[in-house]
Amino acid sequence: MAVIRHDFYVGKAKILNAVSGGIAPRGSIFLTDKDTMPLAVALNKEFPLVYAAPKDIENPEEIAKKLAPILKLDAAVIFEKISKKDDPYEILKKKVPDEIVDVVKAEKIKGKPSMVLAHTVKGKGVSFFENKNKYHGVAPNKEELERAIKELEMKP
Repeated sequence: MAVIRHDFYVGKAKILNAVSGGIAPRGSIFLTDKDTMPLAVALNKEFPLVYAAPKDIENPEEIAKKLAPILKLDAAVIFEKISKKDDPYEILKKKVPDEIVDVVKAEKIKGKPSMVLAHTVKGKGVSFFENKNKYHGVAPNKEELERAIKELEMKP
């Protein structure tokens, strides 16, 4: 796989990382077909997920029993995941509805942090892609691609 302007984007990622103090958000990934038309192969899509930092969980058995009915998962499966003390994090459930996210947050599970809820934003970084379902999984036309590239190049 070839990345056009690889050095430019590696440098840009390093700058963003240094400025933000963390990892830059992932952008969209495009490939071109035999006619050099861009095809979106990975775009950001918002899906809450629940994951745990096992090393910070104080009582895995209790937490597993508490989370099992909320996440509609087997307590033994949760216990196995959150008992891995050498693991920096374990995903417990993907595509969690907002109502369940709120219930998990309300539990205020002990740990530092013991539960973290994460979101991604569809099309983050391109004004006319961001949170627009019509662009998810669909290649932009030539004009949209050029506009998106210009917008991404303008961002620090």
